[in-house]
Amino acid sequence: MQLSKNQIDELYEFVKKKGIQYIDLQKELVGYLILIIESKMKSNPSLTFTKAFNLAYKTFGVYGFDAILSHKIKMQTKLFYRTIRKHIRALFISYRICFVLSSFFIFYYVRSFNCIIHELYFGFIAAAIFLLIYSSYSSHNTIRKLSKKYLVLSSYNNMNLNSIFIVYYFLVFPTFIGEHILNNYPYLFSINLTLLLVFIVVRRSLLKELLAYVKSKGLE
Repeated sequence: MQLSKNQIDELYEFVKKKGIQYIDLQKELVGYLILIIESKMKSNPSLTFTKAFNLAYKTFGVYGFDAILSHKIKMQTKLFYRTIRKHIRALFISYRICFVLSSFFIFYYVRSFNCIIHELYFGFIAAAIFLLIYSSYSSHNTIRKLSKKYLVLSSYNNMNLNSIFIVYYFLVFPTFIGEHILNNYPYLFSINLTLLLVFIVVRRSLLKELLAYVKSKGLE
């Protein structure tokens, strides 16, 4: 026996009321409920939809959907960071490694000029922070334009929030680092700026992959 559209809509409303706001997780949970309910109603034709639904929900245990949500968030977080590592590896084994190396040597070469060290450093930092803020704003707008919330994008949203701490680091670091250190360890200057640019590039390519995944699953 197949459930009607109204019954399926009722399942979606129930899942939403239980605090599941992510559309991809909603679809997964509703799909599971449909399978259990249809199976129970098929094996026992006298069983009503309501009773079959209650029996199906009991299979989630005393914690209901909360345990599933917690588990899915943990799994999604692990998958997210694995994907980040994949993009970083891809960056360093593709032609784009030229971008990373050229950035490092440009910063290192410019740093070697006899000029005011901190002014030069702050100039590059200001440009890098502008790129980071613009990238964060652009990706935030892209996600905000989506009509629904997705669990697969939740970790990326947290990554955007972490950008604030990255900006803080690059603003505070030049304040505490001494001119003596910059003179004797000029590669620190290049490494910091290069890593910031790598972060921006990787984050952008990661967003493209996540949006492509959402589209391929027909979630949007």
